[in-house]
Amino acid sequence: MANEVVQAKGTALSADIMSDLMQDSGEGTVFNSDEMQIPYIRMAQTGNPQLKKQEGKYINGLAAGDIFNNLTNQYWDGEKGIKVIPCFMVTKYIEWIPKPVGGFVREIPPADPILTEVTRVTEPAIKDILPNGNEMVVTDNIFCLVMDDGNLQPAVIDMKVSSLKVSRRWKTQIAMMPSLEVTYEGKVVKWKPPSFGSVWNLTVVTETKKNSTETYYNYSVQRDQILNPWVNPEDKEIYDEAKLFHLSVKSGEVKAAPEETPTAPLKNDDIPF
Repeated sequence: MANEVVQAKGTALSADIMSDLMQDSGEGTVFNSDEMQIPYIRMAQTGNPQLKKQEGKYINGLAAGDIFNNLTNQYWDGEKGIKVIPCFMVTKYIEWIPKPVGGFVREIPPADPILTEVTRVTEPAIKDILPNGNEMVVTDNIFCLVMDDGNLQPAVIDMKVSSLKVSRRWKTQIAMMPSLEVTYEGKVVKWKPPSFGSVWNLTVVTETKKNSTETYYNYSVQRDQILNPWVNPEDKEIYDEAKLFHLSVKSGEVKAAPEETPTAPLKNDDIPF
């Protein structure tokens, strides 16, 4: 019945009103890039605040092992996963206050000499410790486009600690992507696709901690397809949007939001163990 009412009202709109509505299309929805926050795509570990009804970050329906958007609260079944286009990858070095206090301190520039003074400890877990006693965590930020029901949503996948090995394998797979034979200026040549010229399946799997029976969730990445703008017009549209996002991140126009405020507690989904 509700749909019938909407349709009836829609057909009653005059041409003048329809013209006004078309002129208003998108009005007030365009902002400068520094005014917007690119969301993070994360996986729900057991104990995350997104799984607790008492927490402000609770996401109704989310289950451990699912993938979620930390800004929109949209989530996907981790086993089925999502399709993503990796547009830009950058490695960051983050200083954290150790648990039980926990908290983000700063992002350390790659050329900072303090990184040469890091000490690795292995007990009770492998960690890199700075001279001041804080922890240094290596993080790979993958700026990507999430393909969801025909829409392309910009997001950041941050991989650290246990996920870092997944990111390194992903980089290797991207580097080893086969070239395509395409026709260019009347000749058949080989085209090496850029990272943003490929689509990948991001899923969640269960892994077991070393020397323990305790399990946790981790990412798994497999290539879905290589876009072929020469053959498929739809691939060309996707490729162009992915390239634009790549260039925006590369130029510094688009950045990921800070990890946390300096006083924020360390979250389980930031460092799973």
